[in-house]
Amino acid sequence: MRISLFNKFISPLIYLFGTPGFALAAEVKADPCPKSGAFKPLCDITGANFGQFVGNFVTALMVLAALISLVFLIYGGVKWIMSEGDKTAVETARQTIIGAIVGLVVVFLSYLIVSIILGLFGITLANLVIPNLTVTP
Repeated sequence: MRISLFNKFISPLIYLFGTPGFALAAEVKADPCPKSGAFKPLCDITGANFGQFVGNFVTALMVLAALISLVFLIYGGVKWIMSEGDKTAVETARQTIIGAIVGLVVVFLSYLIVSIILGLFGITLANLVIPNLTVTP
């Protein structure tokens, strides 16, 4: 089958330059930070409160990890109940429960270790301060 010159070269150019979106595109100068709404606190992050943001983020991640681990613990228990004595199903359910318990232990131990290390320096996750580099003339 032979491809004509029009289909190969000219048709894509007409499509590219003939579409109204491309022809009427204009530069829009908009403020990326919203003045209100749920995402406004993200634009309010400065060097002074960045540490607090990181501390809250780490705490939220640990809570999320603990919730996911608890969901897997419940899921493993339901799988064990629904296995009806099948040895392979009981073993997979048992492995799910063990994995969930190990996950919970890892989450709580990591939070404990981070809290102890930060406590040695007199810092908590709630008032985490990120040092700045300031140059004095």
